[in-house]
Amino acid sequence: NQTDQRANWTRIRLKGNGAGASNGAAIGAKVIVTTAIGSQMREVNGGYGHFGMQNTTDAHFGLGDACVMDKVEVHWPNAEHTVSVYHNVPANYPLVIQEKAEFPEYETIQ
Repeated sequence: NQTDQRANWTRIRLKGNGAGASNGAAIGAKVIVTTAIGSQMREVNGGYGHFGMQNTTDAHFGLGDACVMDKVEVHWPNAEHTVSVYHNVPANYPLVIQEKAEFPEYETIQ
């Protein structure tokens, strides 16, 4: 396949605080990314099925021409139903969001 590879993207890894908060892998969390084009939602799930299929817990988003995410919203799977909201987050970086963190962190690719 010959396709244009210049589209923008992000990968978001969530980290729950555990013990009394969200589980460490944030399974059950919902991530909503909003750009000028619209909104996309991913739900973090671990595995499923008869043979214990495992999925990545990272949420991947294709952002098209959007260089900035207007809003990143995380609905955490905790008893308080905490929602974290971040505005004007740059695209094209893998992010790590810790539960109740003030800002997302940019993950370095090794």
